[in-house]
Amino acid sequence: KQMIREAHTPDQYRAVARYYEERQSEFSQKAAEEMEEWARRSQDVSGPAMKYPRPVDSARNLYQYYAHEANDSAFQADKYTRFAEGLAATMK
Repeated sequence: KQMIREAHTPDQYRAVARYYEERQSEFSQKAAEEMEEWARRSQDVSGPAMKYPRPVDSARNLYQYYAHEANDSAFQADKYTRFAEGLAATMK
């Protein structure tokens, strides 16, 4: 948040964009791992796994959270990249 508040040059906006790109990569990786866990847990939904909250539900919820965060971070990275490009164009 401090980097965003202090960003005034194209390089600073690019640094913010890189932060969001790294964050998007991390969340995408976590989402992929949870997708695998969701698939694994979906194989057994009987016995104790039928009680709420089911393990498969928590894996699905985590997957959805990580996927949402990855999408949001990608959006933010794109936004700050465009800020940097626009600012660089006006400085020429």
